[in-house]
Formats: sequence, structure tokens, C-alpha cells
Amino acid sequence: MPRLRTAPFLGALLALSVSHQPALAQEPIPLTISSGYPTTFIWAATIEDTFVPAVDKYIRESGGEYVVNWTEAYGGQLGGPADQAELVEIGAADIGNVVIPVEQDILPLESVAFVVPFGTGDVSLATEAVHTLRESVPELNAAWEPVAQLPPYAAECVSRTAWWC
Repeated sequence: MPRLRTAPFLGALLALSVSHQPALAQEPIPLTISSGYPTTFIWAATIEDTFVPAVDKYIRESGGEYVVNWTEAYGGQLGGPADQAELVEIGAADIGNVVIPVEQDILPLESVAFVVPFGTGDVSLATEAVHTLRESVPELNAAWEPVAQLPPYAAECVSRTAWWC
């Protein structure tokens, strides 16, 4: 008799366990992204509102084998605007919102956009000009190697030229 009482229970338990199997496991990728500026500034807002969701979407559409576990540190939570390159260099952040004008001591070639005797209010045009320089002057990109980072391309999102925009 005990078998008759436990059989329905075991059947229900088995059905419950089969119906609540987790989806295929995704390999988590922990990433910390940092900006010395709050998200009320366009560059930090672009990271939060455009870059992070675009990376998540790209990963999902690439098969979904991975998922990024973001730690988002804006508004100087990890360091101010002049600390971002160092935060990435020492491993406190994986991605940093490096602000070129305050990093002239380690990235002097990056000042090109700030020392030319002309300028433009058109962000797309300025971005295109700097991108063209990066392609033709390899020293611009090489300057980032000593601080163990890739050159910045965040401005490309504002002009909608980067893949993640």
C-alpha cells in the first residue's frame, strides 16, 4: 500500500523537476565599466544607455553562450575623470571612460583634437577626422599600449559609426 501513496507523489515531483529545468547555462563574463562622470554627461550616458545594452544584444544575437555580468560604476564611484586609464591599467575596471584632456601626461598624442588651430561643432565630422588620423598615424594607437588599453572609440557612438550604436 505505501507504494500506491508514494507513486503519485513521485510522479508529480518528477513532472515538476522536468518542467523547471533551467535553460542552458550561459558562461558569465564579469566586466566592470567605469566613468568619472555621472550619467548626466553625454559620454557616461552613452556608455550606460547605448554601449552596455548593445554589447548585451550583440552577445545574445551571437548565440547566447555568454552573458555579461556588468558592474557599472559611474559618477566617480571608482575614480574621477583623470583616474580612468589607471583604473583599467591596474585592473580595477575592465572598461574606463578615459577623458583625453585630463590624461595628457600619459597620452600626449591624443591632444591633437585640442591643439589644432581650427575645430568644428559637428561631433560626427570631428570623430571621422580623428578616426582617419588613427588609421594613418599608427603612433596614436600605439600610445595606448603602455597603459594596457585599446584606443577610445566612444565618440563614434555619438556619430552612430560604431557597430555597437
